[in-house]
Amino acid sequence: MENLSSLTQEALQLVVKADNLDSLEQVRVDFLGKKGHLTALLKNPRPAVR
Repeated sequence: MENLSSLTQEALQLVVKADNLDSLEQVRVDFLGKKGHLTALLKNPRPAVR
C-alpha cells in the first residue's frame, strides 16, 4: 500500500491528464470510491514509524 503523499501525487497527475469529465470521474471513483485507493488506505492504516 502506498503512503498518503505518493497517493496524492498520483491522483493529482491523473487529474491533470484527464481530458474529459468521464476520465475525471473515473479518477474520482478510483481514489475516493467504496473500493478506492484512499478508502483502502484509511481502512488499513500503517502505524507511524518514529
